[in-house]
Amino acid sequence: MMRSLKTRFWLILAFQTLLLLAIPAQAVYTHLTGRSIVLQTAPVDPYNLFQGYSVTLNYDISDARNLQKLPGWDAIAPQTPSQNSEPLNTNPFLPNRSSSQAFYVILQAPPDAATQPPKPWTAVAIAPTHPANLPPNQIALRGVYRQGQIFYGLETYFIPEEQRDEINQQIQQLQTETGSPPFVVEAKVGAGGKAIPFSFWLKQQRYQF
Repeated sequence: MMRSLKTRFWLILAFQTLLLLAIPAQAVYTHLTGRSIVLQTAPVDPYNLFQGYSVTLNYDISDARNLQKLPGWDAIAPQTPSQNSEPLNTNPFLPNRSSSQAFYVILQAPPDAATQPPKPWTAVAIAPTHPANLPPNQIALRGVYRQGQIFYGLETYFIPEEQRDEINQQIQQLQTETGSPPFVVEAKVGAGGKAIPFSFWLKQQRYQF
């Protein structure tokens, strides 16, 4: 009896350990085998930048008003959500009482993708399922649409403490000078459309996560 209980305990522990290791392993695999894309960030609040160890960013493709203009949007969000909807989890992969809809935004590379800093990819269509046989200059990025909010799993970044002040100063200066979204983010997209971030650009300066 005791041997059976010990065996069951170690099996459960091993299974839980494998589950915990599977998440970083998937990220490493995506980083090694995924395809690079570039996303334009949305404007940043100059008084709420990289104050802690992490920051939450949005993108042009995080705004439902931008995606509503694309072919295929009606297939995932046929109705406008209520303004009185309950608050949402910021992590789209955590359980939520509200229903969510997975979708894929089709991104197209710019003609001159080899520039530095790199130019952002353009959203050209929406698909409810992962599309097959896309042309070489396009890729499908998986997102989640929930009550008017859109998530890609690319919203949270961890910045080394020694770089935080330098990055904040550059973002504030760029946004003061241009009044436009301050930087672009590079990410790797895996075969299933899920992505991980790996760097971002402030003008000619590149920072890796």
